[in-house]
Amino acid sequence: MNSRKLAPSEELLQQLRSAATEVGPRTYQLKINSDQLKFFALGCQGSGGKAQKAVAALMDQIAQNPSEKPDFILLLGDNFYNSGVSSVFDPAFKDLFIDIYGNVELNALKDIPCIVIPGNHDANRHVATTLGKKGLGVLGLNFAIAQGIPKINYQIDHSYLPDTTNNFPTIEAKKLFYQQLELKVDELPKWNMPARFYSLVIGKVQLFCIDSNTYVNDYLNLGKNHDRYNQAGWLQEQVKLAKEAGRQTILALHHPPFTVGRRAYDASDSDIYLSCNELTLLKEDKFPEKASYNDLLKECFTRQQLSFNLILTAHDHDLYYYNNGEFNPQNNLLTQLTLGGGGSELQARLNFTNQQYMGTFLRENGFGIITCDTKQIQPVKIDIYSTKNHHLKFITDHCKPIRFYPQTISQTEQKDIENICVITQKAINKYFDFLANQQDDSSGSYLSLFSPKGNITHGQGGVERAHQLWAYISQTTADNYTDTIKRIYELAHNNEHFFSASEHSLITLLDAQIKKDLLGNTLETLYRSVSSSTFKH
Repeated sequence: MNSRKLAPSEELLQQLRSAATEVGPRTYQLKINSDQLKFFALGCQGSGGKAQKAVAALMDQIAQNPSEKPDFILLLGDNFYNSGVSSVFDPAFKDLFIDIYGNVELNALKDIPCIVIPGNHDANRHVATTLGKKGLGVLGLNFAIAQGIPKINYQIDHSYLPDTTNNFPTIEAKKLFYQQLELKVDELPKWNMPARFYSLVIGKVQLFCIDSNTYVNDYLNLGKNHDRYNQAGWLQEQVKLAKEAGRQTILALHHPPFTVGRRAYDASDSDIYLSCNELTLLKEDKFPEKASYNDLLKECFTRQQLSFNLILTAHDHDLYYYNNGEFNPQNNLLTQLTLGGGGSELQARLNFTNQQYMGTFLRENGFGIITCDTKQIQPVKIDIYSTKNHHLKFITDHCKPIRFYPQTISQTEQKDIENICVITQKAINKYFDFLANQQDDSSGSYLSLFSPKGNITHGQGGVERAHQLWAYISQTTADNYTDTIKRIYELAHNNEHFFSASEHSLITLLDAQIKKDLLGNTLETLYRSVSSSTFKH
C-alpha cells in the first residue's frame, strides 16, 4: 500500500490532532492558591474592536486589586468573529486573543490563564446559509456537526502547540500536561481548550465547560453508543458524580437556556445546528414545536434532570442575571448569568416576561466575577462590571442586588433611600409587565422607535431609560438620599420627546407609585425638596 509522505506542516497538524484526541474529555482537579475560587467570565468578545479592548482594560483595572485578582478568565465563546479561525496558526489567535488579554501593558491581566469554550461563531454557525437548510440540509446530514467541529478543532489543537515561555517545548509535553488529572493554576498556559468539553474540580466546586453547538445532537444520540465523546451522556454522568460528592455545580456554555433577547421569539435558528432528520426526530420525541435552539437546550437539560447552582452563558450581547429560586423553590430552578457583553455589538432586550426573576439587564459591554468558597457550600457571589461604570453584586440565593451604604449615611437616611428604591423598583416592574402584556407572543413585536399614539416612552429609548434607572438603584454602593432623588429624577424624565407621557409611561407609573406610598408626593416635589438650599436630611 502506497502512502504519501507528509509535508512537515501536515505532519505537525496531524500530531496536534492526535494529541488532542488522545487527551479527550476529562475532569481535572485544579489546584489554586487559596480556599476561595475567583474567576472572571465573559463571552462574545472576539471582535478585536474598541469594546473588546475596553473590557480587557477594565478587567486589568479590577485585577490590580490583589483581593480581586482572578485565578483564571473564563471565555464563554465567540472567541473569533465572524466565522472562527481557519487553522491552528490563524493570525486571529494573536490579534484577537494574545494582543488583547496578553497585552504587556495590562500588567495585572497579561499572565492570567484563560479557560475557553466555543461559541456558535467559532463553529461558523451563525446564519442558516452556513448549514444550507434549503440545500445540503435536506439530505438529512448534519453539516453543522460535519463542518462546525473541524472549525472548533483548530482552537482545541492550538492548545497543544509548543510553548517555550510556559515550559512546553514540544507537542508531547503539552499532551502529557493535559493528560494529568491534577493541574496547578500557576502552570496553565495562556490559552486552554484541551477538548470540546471538560470539567474542573476546585474543592467543593465543579465547573463544567461544554460545547453547546452540538449538545442537542448529542442528546439525540444518547444511548445509541457508549462513546465518551457524547457530551450529553458525559455531562449527565459527571453531574451525578459531582452531586454525590457534595460539590456545587457551575455550567459554562455559550447558548443561554433562558433568553430575553431576540432568540426568545426567533425559532428559525434551530436548523443552523440540526439537520432536517434531526428536527424530525425532535418532533417525534415531542419537543416543543417551533422552539429556538436555546429552548431545545433547556428541554434537553430538563429531560436529563440536570440542574446547576449557576449557569454561565453568552450569545446574547448584553449582561443580565436571572434567578427564579426564591420564588420557585421546587420546580424548574434556574440561576443564570449571561455575560455576552465581552466586546461585540450590543443587542436590545426584547422580552419582558419573568421580570420578577430578573436581577438586572444592561445593554453594555462588561464582564462578571464569580467567587466561590472551595471548602464549604456557600452561595456563589456574583459581581457584574460594565464599561459604563456600573457595578452590581448578587448571590445565588436570589435575584435581589446586594448594596452597601457609606458610614456617612445614618440609619434613618438609609431607610429613606431603601424606601424610594423599592418604590422605583415597583414602577419599573409595572412598566415591564405592561410591555410584556402588549407583546405578540409569537414574535415579541411591539417596540418601535415612534408610536403614532404619542406613547413614545415605549420605544427602545424608554426601555433603555428604565434599565439605566434599574441599574442605578441596584448599584453596589448607594448614594446619599439627596443624590439618589436627583439621579432618579434625571433618569426617569424624558425631555427629548414631542409628546407627553401616557398612563403607562415609566414616569407616570413612578409618580403614581410615589403618591401611593409617600402620602401624595410626586417625584417632582421630592426633587424640589432635596434641591432646596435649606434641605437637610
